[in-house]
Amino acid sequence: MTSFESREHQWANLQLAIDGKIITRLKGLKFTIKKDKELLYGGGENPIEIVSGNKSYEGEITLLGSQLELFQKELTPNQDLTDPPHLKWSLHFLQKEQDNNW
Repeated sequence: MTSFESREHQWANLQLAIDGKIITRLKGLKFTIKKDKELLYGGGENPIEIVSGNKSYEGEITLLGSQLELFQKELTPNQDLTDPPHLKWSLHFLQKEQDNNW
């Protein structure tokens, strides 16, 4: 399992863009990638091996109300936020500039 939670990083080092627009009204971000694993049984009571299968992806974004309102303005009248169009998301971990002036 791979996971990320924004509480582990400084906001100054993160940048989220949706369809090329940098989102600045963001309070929290989480995502997890899981791969199904199960025991494979043959004859007897002990498993023969562990096999893996499909991957699943989960995510959570916590936005300020003003950002939510901006997203809602971009929806058509028959859409809601649970049915957004396909969006391109990118999360960047920015390198903090090192001050070498000791």
